[in-house]
Amino acid sequence: MNLPHALPSLALLIATCSVFTACASTHTGAKADPSAPKLPPVITKVEALEYVPLDPKDTEHKGPMIHVISGDLGKKGPLLFIAKLPSGFSAGWHTHTSDSYITGLKGSYHEWRRHEDEGKAVGHDGLIYMPAGVSHNNRCDDWDGPCFNLVYWPNGFDVTKE
Repeated sequence: MNLPHALPSLALLIATCSVFTACASTHTGAKADPSAPKLPPVITKVEALEYVPLDPKDTEHKGPMIHVISGDLGKKGPLLFIAKLPSGFSAGWHTHTSDSYITGLKGSYHEWRRHEDEGKAVGHDGLIYMPAGVSHNNRCDDWDGPCFNLVYWPNGFDVTKE
């Protein structure tokens, strides 16, 4: 295994596990907080989650929608969410000030850097790492329904359109 290419996957796994106490305590040896409320297990399909528009001005819900798992979209700091991208959606060229770690959950999703071919689509078994400051584009080409991705930004969300 090539370690530099494995690091984004490892970071995403750690970020995801840190959200869930049972996972974190199993893999890190940390003890669960006994005063924390005991919650029942929850199993939900990504299609059934409640989503809000990534852009608050999108009152018709035609653009990207998100379901925040951990963090605050309006603040700097770690943010973990599920993105729901409509069929045919393309973001256009943009950058972020945070690295992006993306795991494909459902659909056919592309993400590529400027001056490069968009490459093969990532499905439910693909991982994407996009370093901060890199001009890139993305799109959902799944014409049968939306694309769903698990996204982690260690420094929070921002976007600069180009």
